[in-house]
Parts: sequence; C-alpha cells; structure tokens
Amino acid sequence: MSEMYRRYLPLGGSMIVLAVFACGMSTIDSILLSLSSIFTRDIVEKVIPRPLSETARYQLAKTISVIMLVVVAALAISDIGRGYLAPLVTFGATFAAFLLWPLLGMFVWKKSTKAGVMSAMSLSFLTFCLLHFFGGFSVLPIPIGKATIVFFVGLFSFITVSLLTQQKT
Repeated sequence: MSEMYRRYLPLGGSMIVLAVFACGMSTIDSILLSLSSIFTRDIVEKVIPRPLSETARYQLAKTISVIMLVVVAALAISDIGRGYLAPLVTFGATFAAFLLWPLLGMFVWKKSTKAGVMSAMSLSFLTFCLLHFFGGFSVLPIPIGKATIVFFVGLFSFITVSLLTQQKT
C-alpha cells in the first residue's frame, strides 16, 4: 500500500497515516468512555452505600477517565505497548471490514436482502477467523492483506446472495 502511494499519489500516504491515527483515537476514546462508565456505574456505585448525585457521578466519571487515560498512555509508550499498537489497529480494521458491505447495502442498495446481509457477515467473519486464528490463505500468491480479502469476500457474498434471493415483483 505504501509503495502504491509513493509511486502514484505521494501526498496520499499522509492521508493513510491520518486515517490510522483517527481510527486509533476513535477506538481508544470509545474504550476509555466505556471503561469509565462500567467502572463508575457497575463497580464504584455498587460499593458506595448511598446513591450519588448527578454532579458527583459526573465528577467521578471524569476522574476515572483521566486515571484510565494516564494508565493507557503509560502502557502505549512502554516497550510492551509499542509492540501491540499496529497489530491491534490492523486487527480492528480487518474486523470492521466484514461489516461495511452489509451496512452500506442495507441502506443504499435496493436489491439487498436479509439473506445477502447475513451471508456477507457470516462468510466474512468465517474468513476473518480463518485468516487471523488459523493462518488460512497464507500461501496466496497475490500481495494483498487480510483486511482486503475479508473486504472482497463480504462484497462478493453480499451481492451474489442478494441477487439470488431477491423477491420477484
């Protein structure tokens, strides 16, 4: 991918870097918000004998969010954290790839069917599992990544099954 951008669209490489940072930031924001909410509502509020006011709950959630942000930032700059950041982003992008076509198709393409959506999600998830957990397709002679394979499996199965299961009007 980087070679393609270097040759044909040199400034496009910066867009890829920005996209990776945006994906990472979005993911981390969501995780931090979820963790602080879970910790505040499901753990701390169960331990405290009296109910918290909305202001106290909000302050507690902010404090927990800041503490978790510090912990995550410390982990990210550690030797252990640096080794896992890129694989984690790639793993997340591949996982999201099998949801793209069903989501777009359900709302945009009028010929989409429930069977097409379910087949795209199922076959893409199966491909995702084979690629990541069992090392399947590692001998493919084509230079494409796992996310691209999952992406095209989802597209192909979504269109094919939707066209085959379409109701005749």
